[in-house]
Amino acid sequence: MTCSASAVDPSSINWLKDGILQGKGPTLTFPSISRDQGGVYNCTVIEGCGSASTDIAVYYVDMERYSLKCITSPAVIITIETNKTPSPDMICATEGKTLLSKLTNKTGRKVTYEVELASLDEAEVTCHADGFTGSRQQFTVAAASGKKRNESFLITNGKYQPSDQMKTSIEKLVQESVDATCMTKVSLIYGPGSLIVYVTLTTTANVSEPFASLTNGLLQNAPRYNLTIEPTSVKMQQG
Repeated sequence: MTCSASAVDPSSINWLKDGILQGKGPTLTFPSISRDQGGVYNCTVIEGCGSASTDIAVYYVDMERYSLKCITSPAVIITIETNKTPSPDMICATEGKTLLSKLTNKTGRKVTYEVELASLDEAEVTCHADGFTGSRQQFTVAAASGKKRNESFLITNGKYQPSDQMKTSIEKLVQESVDATCMTKVSLIYGPGSLIVYVTLTTTANVSEPFASLTNGLLQNAPRYNLTIEPTSVKMQQG
């Protein structure tokens, strides 16, 4: 963001948000825009006995990041969090064809959209909130199934038997890493090693790599729970 005035010392330009100084000078820069950066910023220029100010609104969109979505009808549900009013349109496409989407619910900053699909066949769908190209996400959409799938992974900074606190962290990690539409039940069993976690999901989708979404989610989200997962240890189990 840029805020400037002629014939003033740049150090006299202050950026404030919620009354807290965010920076000085004619420019305030963010590497990315997320929930923490969203809001109204006040730029104030103080020169001698006078001052002038202006407000600048910064909007953000946080798009859900599940790479696998499971459906039981030819439509997929997408959820975002945003402070933009009115809510932005959802722009989605598959194989170069634009898909029809509509806003179905808004609760606070949570906004839900329904995106119509041609069929229940597996498809790659790319979506972003209109005006927020950085929110772009690609999903694999597939019909849900009743199959059980088994996977294991190794936590290198954990020990067998895990404490109740660590079990809670692992359970939250697994649940957060799989979209709820693809999981009606999750079972965890722990084994010796550093700490081996065996995961059984019912259901996942009829896709060639049903655990790709879980694998990506585990590796991406583990640091937030102070867990370290050996990437090469994440693998499907037979049977």
